[in-house]
Amino acid sequence: MNSALSSADLLALADTAHAMKGMAGHFCAEKIISLAVSLEQAARKAPAHAPYLHFVGNTADADFQLMTRDLTQAAVDLVKNLQVRKEHNQ
Repeated sequence: MNSALSSADLLALADTAHAMKGMAGHFCAEKIISLAVSLEQAARKAPAHAPYLHFVGNTADADFQLMTRDLTQAAVDLVKNLQVRKEHNQ
């Protein structure tokens, strides 16, 4: 996701969010699913010439940064929770 974001590749960003949505479905991770749906839809709907899409160097608009950050953090939290559950079940 970070690579797609830094290169302002909104199609890749949408595709990555879509893949994460599918992965999250296997774990019933509703927060990740919700965040991924929002990011995917925003990236697919945003035309490259949209006035709210500003690029500074290779960094996309702050909204996409925040959405990507939140989705990444939710995925990291899921992995941590799964690791804790695994440790408790051993």
